[in-house]
Amino acid sequence: MSALSLALLAIISAYTAEIRLYSKPGIQAPNYEVALAQLTRGDVLIFSNGQRFTFDDVLGHGGSTMILSVNNGTRALRVPIETGFYRDSGPFTDYIDHSYEGWLVLKKSDVAVVKIFETESDPREYLSVEKLDIHFTLEAALDKTTPISPAERQRALDLLPEFAARTWEFAAIGDFRDDQIAWTGQSWVLFDFTHLMWRYQPDPPKSNDTAFDNFRLPAALRTRIEQEIMKRRACQALLTAS
Repeated sequence: MSALSLALLAIISAYTAEIRLYSKPGIQAPNYEVALAQLTRGDVLIFSNGQRFTFDDVLGHGGSTMILSVNNGTRALRVPIETGFYRDSGPFTDYIDHSYEGWLVLKKSDVAVVKIFETESDPREYLSVEKLDIHFTLEAALDKTTPISPAERQRALDLLPEFAARTWEFAAIGDFRDDQIAWTGQSWVLFDFTHLMWRYQPDPPKSNDTAFDNFRLPAALRTRIEQEIMKRRACQALLTAS
């Protein structure tokens, strides 16, 4: 290694650190929130199972979790956004496990869902997930003021009924919202969810409920979505009957 390379490594090392976010398995470190807030590119996150990830950047956050880009953009980490309880309904750490439980249901279905790398994850602390190339969310696509190419917006919305059809066996999917569905340039992918799942039961009771019922959609698009979902349900009922 050249002298210049050694010098660069020394400089990088001086400004990066090894960060242990958990003091014991499933127990957040006392400085957890401060450590998250002060993360610097190159810092190494170490979890209680021994897994190590190099921090790149913060991708975003929701009410209970934060999403980090790690390992030069090859992975994303879902971690609790803070310590304590979320809206008095449970510890923030529980929502990592809730996401994992929801994913276990979704991955056995037809739903297009983000991949979780189970062998790299610890649902008590964090999830290592596929880092998606997100162009925009369904929420953004439905908002005509969002600066999106008209051609790409139209292509994405034209393919939404195809994505929706793959949710045929669910009357609801946790806290399913339009800001949890991402357009990758080729297809729609569900990237955020909880364990609160209700599967559709085709016989009996019969139901026309769909996971998209609470979405604010243009009438024509809603009709196409409902038609595609009912079509899939009818096909599955025939297959089951045979």
